[in-house]
Amino acid sequence: MLHRLRLALKPLVPVSLHSAAKRVALSLAALGLTGSRVSCPCCGRSFRRFLQYPALFCPGCSSYERHRFLCLVLDRRPELLAGRRSMLHVGPEPCIRRRVERSVGEYVSIDLDPRRAMLPMDVTALDFPDERFDLALCSHVLDEVAERDLALRELRRVLRAGGLAFLGTAVPLQGELEERLERAGFEVEALTAADLGAETVERCGLIPDERLYLATA
Repeated sequence: MLHRLRLALKPLVPVSLHSAAKRVALSLAALGLTGSRVSCPCCGRSFRRFLQYPALFCPGCSSYERHRFLCLVLDRRPELLAGRRSMLHVGPEPCIRRRVERSVGEYVSIDLDPRRAMLPMDVTALDFPDERFDLALCSHVLDEVAERDLALRELRRVLRAGGLAFLGTAVPLQGELEERLERAGFEVEALTAADLGAETVERCGLIPDERLYLATA
């Protein structure tokens, strides 16, 4: 009963209040996890362990495994963002937004929920002209999209020639996403978390089999 009531009330409560309560809870959790066994490349903090919620969750910045994988890739391959002026972020996560926003001249975020992004917009019907952006970031959003091929064609359309999209999905859907990207006209490079080394996977709380797709328009 209480769970159903919470779900019913959640859309009525401002996101700012959700965020404030979450920040307080995480700060308290972080105090109890002081240590240096694990580290988060998104916020740069170290802890005794990550929280389990339900995945490995950083008490410092709320990052999950996929976010830390992306931050590690961006740290180790700075050329991926070099010279890129504009980015479209679909379904923006705060822990990633802070990392990428400072790396590009123009940052635009979209989400179906207008409280969670700069613009309310559907990824299958992007209200942007052709070749509008140099970069696109869409992490695990397509898991919830019925018309995935249409969404990928839209991302391809708004990217300039040579533009780069960062995409990820749940591990069971990874092969399917790679095929869909190729059908949409992207050149695809697949990075696997395990390639970063066992020590990095353990210390940063990664999923070894998780892939990040670099899709070039």
